[in-house]
Amino acid sequence: MSPDKGQGTIPLDGMRSRPSNGHAVLRKERKSTKSGDKDKETKDKDKDKDRDEEPRERAKDSRKEKEKETDKTDDKPREEQEHKDDAPGGREVDLLDFDADEVTESVTPDLVPTRRYNLNVPAPFLEGPSSDDEFDMTQIPGSIYASAESFDSMESESFTPRRRLSNGGGPRDEARDQAQLKQLRDTAIRLTVEKESAEREAARAMQHLQELKHLLNSDMEEIAKDADSLGQEINRLKEENRLLREELNDAQSHIFSLQPYRKDLTPEEVGRQYDDLVEQVQDWVQKFMDPWLDDYEAGIEALATSARKQSGEAAKFRKTLQKYPDLVHGCMFPETDEDIIVAIIMRYLNDHIFQKVLYGSAQQYTEMVSFIETQMQTAVEPKRDLFAVRTWTAESYNALMSAPQFKGVRTRRSRDMTLDLADILRIFCKKDKFTWFCQNMEDNCVKPAMALYEKIQVSTNHFYLDIQPYIAWSGSRLSLSPEFVESVDKLDCRNILQNRKAFNMAKLDPQPTKKELYLNLLNVCTVVPALYIRQIGQRDAIKAPAVVRKQQMLVAWGPEEKRDKFTEEGDPSLVSLLFFPKSRKRGDGWLG
Repeated sequence: MSPDKGQGTIPLDGMRSRPSNGHAVLRKERKSTKSGDKDKETKDKDKDKDRDEEPRERAKDSRKEKEKETDKTDDKPREEQEHKDDAPGGREVDLLDFDADEVTESVTPDLVPTRRYNLNVPAPFLEGPSSDDEFDMTQIPGSIYASAESFDSMESESFTPRRRLSNGGGPRDEARDQAQLKQLRDTAIRLTVEKESAEREAARAMQHLQELKHLLNSDMEEIAKDADSLGQEINRLKEENRLLREELNDAQSHIFSLQPYRKDLTPEEVGRQYDDLVEQVQDWVQKFMDPWLDDYEAGIEALATSARKQSGEAAKFRKTLQKYPDLVHGCMFPETDEDIIVAIIMRYLNDHIFQKVLYGSAQQYTEMVSFIETQMQTAVEPKRDLFAVRTWTAESYNALMSAPQFKGVRTRRSRDMTLDLADILRIFCKKDKFTWFCQNMEDNCVKPAMALYEKIQVSTNHFYLDIQPYIAWSGSRLSLSPEFVESVDKLDCRNILQNRKAFNMAKLDPQPTKKELYLNLLNVCTVVPALYIRQIGQRDAIKAPAVVRKQQMLVAWGPEEKRDKFTEEGDPSLVSLLFFPKSRKRGDGWLG
């Protein structure tokens, strides 16, 4: 008969979920069939109660001891294990090994294969009536009580479960199963501990996450509030910036309207530029007169020949010189040729540039400006003061001279004045050098004078040139003005008797008297006009003319005998030879 025949097969999984019920059924059946078992049942109940009240730690310790005993049991000889396997009761299984409290984690089917364990239960117990009332306890053989007693022994702490695999494996398989089960229990315990630790860590992480989320939400709310406030502040500042910029533009416009449109000239600046003009003219005259003066005798012969051949140029020069009596007087003294030529050029520039409006060009425009200027002073209500009129006039001339169309007018007028001035002095120019003569005349005389005029023309203050020669024609004779002595301290005098040394009344010791001045100081000629300024203030306030550069003059300071000796011993000037066809002496009637 097969060992499994007449016996029921109880799966391990079912045993794990119903350990206590199996004990209860067995104890109930035994009580109903055998009264002698009452004492044992009472003891079993006490044991169950004690066991239930034991702490979880003791149960774990018990299980550890059971595992040790199981290991010892597995080490017994194979004969003893086989003998026990052949016992009538079959292999006994302790249900406590599968207590739910012991295994807390489900075992993965892939790790542990499904095994079925058998309990040797007599056939009548399994195949009998299904109802408790129809079941006859007398029919149960004694072997079932032995099985029941074996169940009672399972409650003992020293009980070591003995299993027999359904497939009939030997002790080696049992040992392997025990090892696997132990490993699974250790793994379950370790995983349980790790799970609890992970749960605690997860709880702490969740709590920390909640705190961070709460903090982040609060920070985001604050940031949103700050962003809104900052956006409002930015918009407010932009609007304020726009208003301030508009106010700044208005203030700048107002300031610009109060300021003059140009930087006004100072007397020092105009004086320096005037000195540059005079120096350029003097250098140019010295340059083209050197060939005539280096060798005096050769110069006289060449000039006489040129005068005979170019009588028209000589006559034009004499006519120009005739207009300036002080220059006629000055050419009678030796070594005055260059001074006379410089004086002629400066007077031409003064007459044709500085004393005319826009060099005498663009008359229709200059007349319109003059008309408006007059109406502003007389017809406009309220009448404009002289400062406002002068400022408007300066701006008007500045606009005219800055116009692109005026560039051609300037160029044409510069060329015309250059040719006119070069034609006056052509007697001193070689025929083959007239182009060079004209080019240098324009670059060194005309253009610098025009640039200075345009600068002072657009100034609010009034700059002008003036000349007072103190010598005039009286019929056919020259008349010397006594005002010269009275004004000598306002003049820049150079003494020709001392190689053009500056004559300064303040440095003379002892100071000469008026009579000595009249007797010993002789006016020779005027070389360079004086530069003046009249400053125009508010409400028609006009200051008296102030000297920027004094008038440059040649004088002869010394006794009459010394002056006569200088004239007789010196060589006559080339200009005097051109002006006087025949050589004349001072006593021949030129001076009265």
